[in-house]
Amino acid sequence: MVTNPLQRRQKTMGALLSELRSRLGFIAQGSSSQANDPILISFLQEAADIVVADLGIPFFKRITTIKIVKGSKFYDWHDDENDEDINPQDVTGLYIADGVDQRYRLIEGISEWMRAEIDQNMPTHFDRTNGQIELYPIPERDYGLVIEWNSTHFKFTEKDDRCPANSRLVFLRALATAQAHYRMPEAQQTAAAYNELLSYERGNNVTFKQYSLSEGKGEKSYFVTMGADGKFSAHRY
Repeated sequence: MVTNPLQRRQKTMGALLSELRSRLGFIAQGSSSQANDPILISFLQEAADIVVADLGIPFFKRITTIKIVKGSKFYDWHDDENDEDINPQDVTGLYIADGVDQRYRLIEGISEWMRAEIDQNMPTHFDRTNGQIELYPIPERDYGLVIEWNSTHFKFTEKDDRCPANSRLVFLRALATAQAHYRMPEAQQTAAAYNELLSYERGNNVTFKQYSLSEGKGEKSYFVTMGADGKFSAHRY
């Protein structure tokens, strides 16, 4: 699946929390305005988990930077910024960050003759050695090591954390849960709106997927569209 580069930027936890307070009619200002925040945040977090599961999102692209220092060639597969271990099998790319704008992709694979060299310079290669990242050459000064990987985990705990999925869906799910919790009559209507938008988003996820059917040496490609009746059909191109 190719991610749509024009997809709108999702709202933050703080923005969704503020809107949730407003829709529930809670006090907007003063010390009492945040009295219900812990339970509202839990509703938003639970909603995010459910939306991710409902949409079948397989992973999230993550990027972190590890500080590497002069003379040290081994580093742990660990996201220091979020205190999270990185599965090496999920890594899609490693880069050396040299300054603000310069980034160089590392080539995977270090031979024995490379390891025998003692020269120090900007690393150009890496290897997965004994559960660690091994760099070659040994860095002659400090750099940033940028790691890109696909993670099934997402962070949605702080006010500036951005919603991991469609933020409107997450909001509607959290609102329906909150309204039911506080015995508000609008809960069923909000749940219906959530289900309607969920069906629409599921359709979008499938409508523009491309499929290839292998037939011997040749290969014919198909795309899928959804008709007015809600049914999907494949078309050859």
